[in-house]
Amino acid sequence: MKTEYDRRSAIGFIEPLYKISVALAVAPPCCLKEHKISKWKTNKNYGILMTLLVITGYVLSVIGRVHDCYPYFANATLVVTDALFGFVLTVANVISILIPLSYTRTNFVTFLNAFATVDDFLVRNGKNVEKKYKFLVVQLIFGHVVMLTLFVYDAYVWLTSVGMKQYRNYIFRDIQSYYSSVVIMMIYNLLLSLTCRFRSLNELLDNLCPFDLMDNVNVLCELKVRVTQLQPYRRVQQISQVYEVLITQIIYFNRVFGWQILFITATIVVGLLNTLDILIVYGVFKNNHGSLTFGNDLIILSIFWSVLHFIFGTIVAASCDSATKEAQRTAEICYKLLLSLPAMPEKSQDRALREQLYLLAQLSSQRCPGFSAAGFFRVDYSMLLALFGSVTSYVIVVIQFNK
Repeated sequence: MKTEYDRRSAIGFIEPLYKISVALAVAPPCCLKEHKISKWKTNKNYGILMTLLVITGYVLSVIGRVHDCYPYFANATLVVTDALFGFVLTVANVISILIPLSYTRTNFVTFLNAFATVDDFLVRNGKNVEKKYKFLVVQLIFGHVVMLTLFVYDAYVWLTSVGMKQYRNYIFRDIQSYYSSVVIMMIYNLLLSLTCRFRSLNELLDNLCPFDLMDNVNVLCELKVRVTQLQPYRRVQQISQVYEVLITQIIYFNRVFGWQILFITATIVVGLLNTLDILIVYGVFKNNHGSLTFGNDLIILSIFWSVLHFIFGTIVAASCDSATKEAQRTAEICYKLLLSLPAMPEKSQDRALREQLYLLAQLSSQRCPGFSAAGFFRVDYSMLLALFGSVTSYVIVVIQFNK
């Protein structure tokens, strides 16, 4: 029986988010249905233009802060964290724009094609590929409402506290924060897609009955269609091949998004340092400086920004950790199936099945590369705890400094 399969279902559900990413120049223009990058030269020119705009906006905002804002800051730590956050955020966005221009088209197309390859196998074996289109729409609506609300409240606090002269130097930072949020959302949904495919493959393997699984397959022989039987070890061999495709996909993901994850992580950490510094200085020790007055609105705003940075960090770490654990769970399923087989099988099919299960278990436990931030560190919950631990240490130092 022929299975109709639309490649658009492989990764096409992210098309609304992908169009936003292309408009921001953080993704190459690509037909998600055909998995072909179009208008490559035009995209390079557009990316270079957006890079220049980001750098120009950053330079102008820095000049404005030095003249209009930094002289009024309560202490040096606020100046340092504010300047560092603006710099790291700009570098992260520039990297997000330049990476799609620097990596070869083959890398990105190979990454997309792997989704279709895996989905073809899953659909042929009766596993429906999860489509997250509605979930993505909810993400986009909720995310934009939250970001817009935060930007409006940010503008209100600045205008009522210090006026337009100082606030205009931070408008561009809000735009850059939106850039980073789109990149994080793209990373999250691609990792979610990988996790779903690992989970579907594991379910297919877990439902494998070593003793009586026989799948009818039509085979053309001597111009007649006859029914043959697919041995269990053949099925495990096919699953191993698809698993290898998913592992290769993780490698390409690290090549494409590794540097973005590295600088986004740095942005999250420095952003937390900056907002917590503001919260401590103006919320705990003083609420005014010179002719400027900062009320509870600034404290609330700092809490909101801190929570947002924390959520962004958790999203990146949790999505990477979830995909890695689902990939490693394949080994557990293989060992469980191995225990259900005879220790000394007499039939050659059983021996072949044991061998294939053992090879797949080794592949899952030793070959799965995991996700990394450009090779500097692994991205998982342990990374999240380490980073937030360093933030806590800095907060203690700031409190001691301001006493």
